[in-house]
Amino acid sequence: MSDVQAGLTSLLKELKLRNQLPKNMDVSKFCDRYWFVCHDEDNSKIISENSTTGFSDDGNVALLKALSERVERLAFREGYENKIPSCMTERSDGFAAFPLFYKNAESKARESALAEAVERYVWAKWWDDESIAFELDSISNYVNKHKILPYVATVKSQCDIEEIFVIEPKVENSNRLSVVILFGRLKSGGFISGGACGEIDDTKQILLRSLDELYRHGLAINKIRLEYTEPVTFYEKRLAYFGFGHGNHLIRKRLEAKGGESIVLPKLIFDEVVSHGLQDLFQVHRCYFENQPAFVGGALERLCL
Repeated sequence: MSDVQAGLTSLLKELKLRNQLPKNMDVSKFCDRYWFVCHDEDNSKIISENSTTGFSDDGNVALLKALSERVERLAFREGYENKIPSCMTERSDGFAAFPLFYKNAESKARESALAEAVERYVWAKWWDDESIAFELDSISNYVNKHKILPYVATVKSQCDIEEIFVIEPKVENSNRLSVVILFGRLKSGGFISGGACGEIDDTKQILLRSLDELYRHGLAINKIRLEYTEPVTFYEKRLAYFGFGHGNHLIRKRLEAKGGESIVLPKLIFDEVVSHGLQDLFQVHRCYFENQPAFVGGALERLCL
């Protein structure tokens, strides 16, 4: 048994003893990539913001990611109720949890929190400000180099995607972090998105995580279309707005705006460990920039998802 598997087994037992296990832990596998979804409710919604997900080439790691995201949400809600300053925001952008059985959990939690804060800041800033420069490419130019052709082909096939565009906004002080945004043009005419941030030398993993989100959003659009499901939440309404082509003119407008400015990341106003009820099992960290723009928020007509 590997160290990760042993740690996961012990963690699941402890969470069960504390009645903190999700009621459902669903798993699927495609192209040698595992997808875990943890949830307590009926998972019949288009795309539930109360469920948590984890993707990985390793099934154990995928489940750990889904459980960690669940702990992030719990820590955020608990911190908000306890009026912890770093938790007094509308959404949990820049939160990350990491299982403590990893020796480097503290640093990994902080790295993940910073990466998410950077991703959300850069993506939102790029979308809202047409003066920001960016590189635009097709994912077909990455597949052979990073050996991701089977996964890209599967995502495109199952989500009826005609083309996937790769966008990299220009950031002046990224500190060796890279943000990748994917826009998938659907054969039906709309667009879906996915994005991630990671070390500049780890492009393959950044692309894989971006594709994970794109895939999730593509399946959600298919569900709306095939089951005639009505979008209810703001997240679902934004997804449908762009997925059914209502925002195509906005996407064209943004991609045609070739600005020359760089994003300058401001200072972090929060960069701290967050106390929570499971802190002997998971390290939770939050990073949040000064004037952090809304990501899932603001006007409906922003392709930030």
